Amino acid sequence: MSNIMKIKCFVSSIENFNKEVFILKIKPTKRLPHFKPGQFLHLAIDPFDPSDGFWPESRVFSIASAQFDPEIKIAYAVKGVFTKRMRDEIYEGKEVWIKLPYGYFTIDTSTNNETVMVAGGTGITPFISFISAELNRPNSIPMRLVYGFKKPEFFLFKQIIVEAIKSFRDFKVSIFCEEDIKQIEDFHIEKGKIRFDSIWKISKEPHNSVYYLSGPVQMIKLFKENLIEKGIAQNRIRIDEWE
Repeated sequence: MSNIMKIKCFVSSIENFNKEVFILKIKPTKRLPHFKPGQFLHLAIDPFDPSDGFWPESRVFSIASAQFDPEIKIAYAVKGVFTKRMRDEIYEGKEVWIKLPYGYFTIDTSTNNETVMVAGGTGITPFISFISAELNRPNSIPMRLVYGFKKPEFFLFKQIIVEAIKSFRDFKVSIFCEEDIKQIEDFHIEKGKIRFDSIWKISKEPHNSVYYLSGPVQMIKLFKENLIEKGIAQNRIRIDEWE
């Protein structure tokens, strides 16, 4: 793993989804360390002084961009004190600090087994980093994406998923929305939260697939238990854990 680096950045753009979910683009002031899709960073919105070394309060976010992107992308939902501060205090041009890379939630491209990615809400972000990288250097592994969100406007990174459908040889997508809507552009939408049977059925050989779970803790816990009950070995179930 690369050495952890602390980098001053400036917020270059903010996408606002109904004041509840946001995508930030952050421009670093120096070259980023090497990171892999699925890794995460710490974001601090208070000033950091490298001379005293005290790192301010921060929160972790999965990286949604790929290594070659000139800017870092993250997505967040407003759920606690820190993310409320982000909503209220971050503006385009604001200085922020990041430190990265962290984590081991990286997708194994050395196998031909189906890769099943399950994302709830902003849990889509590590998979978008991976898909973005694959769009430039495809490994032609069979990929499946099961993605759920609460409202139609929270369908994040839709254009990247569209590009993946057009570009990848073997890529299937199943989309869920908790509101009653049957179609978003060309996507068929299933109503409600992600169902386990959709995860199981999207794979041609579910017992041989590798499963990646990212999103709310309860969702991850439930689907992990479901997969184990189906006889999936623990080493075929990967979880986005920020520890």
